[in-house]
Order: sequence, then structure tokens, then C-alpha cells
Amino acid sequence: MDEWKTQLMHRCWEMAESLGSDHSAASGIEAIRRYIEQHYKKDISLTTLSEIFHFSPRYLAKIFKEQFHTTIITYLTDLRIDKAKSLLIHSNIPISEIAGSIGYEDENYFGKVFKKQTGLSPMQFRKQYKNK
Repeated sequence: MDEWKTQLMHRCWEMAESLGSDHSAASGIEAIRRYIEQHYKKDISLTTLSEIFHFSPRYLAKIFKEQFHTTIITYLTDLRIDKAKSLLIHSNIPISEIAGSIGYEDENYFGKVFKKQTGLSPMQFRKQYKNK
């Protein structure tokens, strides 16, 4: 029964997508971008977004990339890291709290993602910009 429900849902998505215009898809993708910017602290996945906005996950990923030239996950990660940079520079909030406040429950994982994006650990980044 679950398989049938999943198949039916995918068929409905396909039909809705084929009937929709480029304009409605573009405005839907813009709404998704705004949702991400307003809810970046939450656990956001492609599946969650597809359920909220009634696009199939594959179509959503394709249209978002066409519109914004990046993937949804990369967009979300960049947004979170930008927020973290601002908090590291302009506050003395502990790094563990910053991690939690931008959507990372695991401080170590946040540190790895931050270093991959910036080349510095959050502590190194804070020290470098506090000294300027």
C-alpha cells in the first residue's frame, strides 16, 4: 500500500510539473529560497522541501540549480556559514552555541564544514578577525 501511495504521489507531481508554466516554477523556487533563508536553523532536506512545496525532489533540485546555479544543500550550507562568520566576528558567543543557533547540532561537524568552506577552524577565524 505504501508503494502504491508513493507511486501515486510521484505521478501527481509529474502531472502538476508538466502542466505548470515556467513562471509558476520560478516563483515556486523563489518561495523555496525564501523558506530556506527564514528556516536555515532547522533540519532542511530536499525531501522536506518537496513535501512542503509539492514538487518532486528531482524536479525541485533541477529547477533550483537552474535558477540559482547551486544546489539546495550548498545554498543552505553557504547561508549557515555566512551567519556563523558574522556571529564569530561580532559576538563572543561560544562556538558550540553558534553551531546550534545556525542548525548544526554537532559542534565537531560544524567545525569540519566551516573549515572546508573557509580554510580556517571557527576559533582561528574568530581570532584572525578579532585581531584586525
